[in-house]
Amino acid sequence: MKPLPSRRPAPPALRRLDAPVAVLLAALLGWLYLQAPVVQMADSRYTLLASHAALHHQTLLLDRYNLPFTVTAAPHGQLERHYPYQLDQAGEHVVSHYPPGTPLLSAPLLAWRESAGETVLTPTGQYAPWLDERIQHELAALLTAVTVLLLWALARTWLPPPWSWLVAGVAGVASPLLSTTSRALWSHTWGVLVLTVLLLHLRRLALAKPVSPVLLGTLGAWLYLIRPSFSLAVAATGLLLLDHARRAAPELAWPRLFLRPLPLRFGLTVLAWLAPFGAWARSVWGGLPPYYRHPLGNPEFFQALAGNLVSPQRGVLLYCAWLLPTAWLLLRYRRALPQPRLAVAALGYLAVHWLLISLNPMWTGGGSYGPRLMTDLVPVLVLLLAQGLAAWRATAPQLGLLVPASLAVTVALSAALHIDGAWNTETWRWHTWPHAGTESARMWDWEHAEFRAGLDQPMQAYTPGTTLGFSEHDPIVPYLLRGWANPERDGCWTMAPLASLQLAMPPVAQPRLLELTLAPFQGRPPAPQPVAVQINGVAVGRWVVDHRGTYALSVPAELAAAAEWRIDLRPEQPGRPDVLGLSADSRLLGVYVASLRIR
Repeated sequence: MKPLPSRRPAPPALRRLDAPVAVLLAALLGWLYLQAPVVQMADSRYTLLASHAALHHQTLLLDRYNLPFTVTAAPHGQLERHYPYQLDQAGEHVVSHYPPGTPLLSAPLLAWRESAGETVLTPTGQYAPWLDERIQHELAALLTAVTVLLLWALARTWLPPPWSWLVAGVAGVASPLLSTTSRALWSHTWGVLVLTVLLLHLRRLALAKPVSPVLLGTLGAWLYLIRPSFSLAVAATGLLLLDHARRAAPELAWPRLFLRPLPLRFGLTVLAWLAPFGAWARSVWGGLPPYYRHPLGNPEFFQALAGNLVSPQRGVLLYCAWLLPTAWLLLRYRRALPQPRLAVAALGYLAVHWLLISLNPMWTGGGSYGPRLMTDLVPVLVLLLAQGLAAWRATAPQLGLLVPASLAVTVALSAALHIDGAWNTETWRWHTWPHAGTESARMWDWEHAEFRAGLDQPMQAYTPGTTLGFSEHDPIVPYLLRGWANPERDGCWTMAPLASLQLAMPPVAQPRLLELTLAPFQGRPPAPQPVAVQINGVAVGRWVVDHRGTYALSVPAELAAAAEWRIDLRPEQPGRPDVLGLSADSRLLGVYVASLRIR
C-alpha cells in the first residue's frame, strides 16, 4: 500500500527544503545534546575500553588493563577479587558485564576519535574514566542525532515535510533520546538507531517493495548482540515475514511457510551472525553470558506493570505524555491507517516489551532517569504517531485544533521532563540519596519525585545557635537542596559549581552570624580555595579556605529578618580525584563541609 497522500501536495520549494531542514534539525539537536551537562556513564563505564581491546587487540577480554578491584577472604582462606559491577570475572579473565554489541559497533567510532587525538587511556596506559566519559558523551550525541534523522525518514513515509519535521523533533526532545541515549553509550543508544534502520526496511513490505532478508537478519542479530530484550524485534520481524509469505501463498500450511525464501533466509542470516557470538560465549563463559540469563520472575509484577506506565519516576505516559493523543488517533482513525499490519505489529511489540520489562525484578531501572527501560520503544512509538497523524489528516473532514493543541501540551510537558533529566544534575544523583522504604515504593513518591530533585524541597525548621552536622549520622539530608555528594563519615562534599541548602527560621529570630566548618579540596597543588557565599540570591561574602577550620560571615539585617534562608556556596577551583590520579572518584568536588551554625 502506498503512503496516503497529503490533503494538498507540498509546494516544490518546501519539498526542496525537506531533507536540508531535517539535517539541520538533527545537527541542532546534536549540538543541544552536547551542551547538556548530565553525563550518565554508569552501566556504560568500560564500554569504550572494550572497544579499545577489540580495535587494538582483537579481543573483548580486558585482562591486559590495570582495572580497580577489592580483595576479600573466601571461606576457605583464599582471596577473592571483586571488580566494579560493570565488570565480570569469567574464570581467569575480566570482561564487561554488558552485551558485546555496543563495544563492537563503537570500535570504528573510537578509531575515528583516536585519529583526532582522543583516547580512553592515559599516556602510561591506564584506563582514564574521565576521558571515556568525554568521548562517550560526544559519540552518544552524534548517534542520537543520526537516530533523529532516521526517524524523520521513517515519518516522511506517511507525512509531508512540516509534519515529519515535527515528529522528528518530538522524538528528539520529548523522549528518552534526550535524557538517556544522548547522555552516554547506553546499550539503548545503538539499539534505537539499529531498530530504526530495521523499521525503515520493514516498511517496504507494506509498500509491496522488495526487501532483503539478509539485511533484516543482520540488523536483527545485531540488535540481540546490543541488548537481549531486542530479541522481541527479531521475533516480530520473523512474524511479519511469515505473514507476508502466507499472503503470497495462502494455500501453504504454516510449517511450510518457514521454508519460503524470505523467512528462511532471514532465519539463516540471524543464526549465521549469532554462531560466532555463541562460540565466543561458550569459550569465555561456558554458555550464555550472565547478562543474557537475568531472571524474569518478579514478585512485584503487577506493581511494575502500573509503575512502567504511570509512576512519577518511571511512567512512560508521564514522561512521553504525547502517547495519549497518539493512542486516541490510532483508535479513532484505525480504519484509515496507511500500513495497518505494520501498526498492529508495532502495538504488539509495545505490549510484549512492556510485559517483559515488568517481569524483570529490576524493573525500577537502577540508576537511571525516567522510563529508561522503555527507551527501546521510541522508534516504534514514532512510527505509531506518524501513522496516526497520517490517518487523521487523510480522514478528518476538518482538521481543527484539537489534535495540534493536545500534542502541543503533551509534547511541552514531556520535553520539560526530559530537559530536566539532561540539564539538572540532581536528577542523576537522586537515586543515591538516602530514602525510607523499598526501592519499589520510592517509584511512587510524588513528593520527592526524581524530576523535582534539587528544584523543590520542603523547608526544615532550624533553631538559631544549633550546630548542624553534615555527616552520614546527622539528619542533614532534608536541609540539602542541590549540589551535594552523599554525606560521609564526618562531613559532606559540595559539588561544583553550586551547592545549596535551605532552612526555615523562627518568626522572631534574626541571627546575624553564619559559621561553617570547611576543608579545601587537597588534590590540587596546595593553594587557597575561594568560596563565594550567597543568602537568598544576595552575595554576603567570600571565604578563602586554606585549612580545615570554622569560617564566619556577618549577615545583613535585611537578610537576617527572612523567614526562609537559602544558602548557596560557590567554590572555585574544584577538582576531580580521578583526573588527578588520586582515586577512581569521578565527582567534581568543591569544599568539604563538616558543620553549620547560625547565631
